[in-house]
Amino acid sequence: MAKINHLLTAFLVLTLLWGQSYAQGYAIRYQPAAGEDSIVLQQAGLQTQFTSRNEATLYIFKLPALLQGMGFITASMDSLKIDSASARLQLYLGERYKWSHIYTSAQDQSLLEAIHWQEQAFTKTVDFKAWQGWQQKILDYLEENGHPFGKVYLDSLDIREGLVQGRLKIEQGPVYTIDSIRIYGD
Repeated sequence: MAKINHLLTAFLVLTLLWGQSYAQGYAIRYQPAAGEDSIVLQQAGLQTQFTSRNEATLYIFKLPALLQGMGFITASMDSLKIDSASARLQLYLGERYKWSHIYTSAQDQSLLEAIHWQEQAFTKTVDFKAWQGWQQKILDYLEENGHPFGKVYLDSLDIREGLVQGRLKIEQGPVYTIDSIRIYGD
C-alpha cells in the first residue's frame, strides 16, 4: 500500500509539473515600429500567448495576411527575434482602411442579383480576401453562363483619409456555346 501511495504521489507531482510547464507556453511581445502608437497595436487584439514555439512561429508567418484582413493593408513586420522562451516582433500597422463604396453599373445588376451581391459587405474594413471571394463568385457565374473568359476588377480606386472606394468593372467577354462533343477512339 505504501508503494501505491508513493507512486500516486510521484504521478501527481509529475503531472502538476508538466501542467505548469505546458501552461507557461510561448509568448510573443509586440513592439510598435518607429512613429507608431502602442495603443493602436493593443487595439489590434493580436494573440500573445501560445502553447508552443511552433504554434507561435506559424502565427507569425500568417500575421501579415491576418493584419491585411483587419484593414491594415500597409502592415509589415520590421524585425523579429525568436529565442527559446519568447519572440519579440516589431510591427508597423499603418492606417486601418475601410471601404467607403463600391460603385456598380446598371447593366450588371441582373448578374449581381444572381450571385446575391451584398453592397453592405463593402462598408466594413478593407479585406481583400473577401473581395477575391466576390470576384471569384462573379467569374464562376460568367463561366457557367457561357462567358469563360470574363474579367472582373476594381477600377478607379480612390483612397482618402482611410476610406477606399472604387468602381466594379465586369467585362463578360464573348459568348461561347458548345453544340456538340465528339469523342474519337476508345
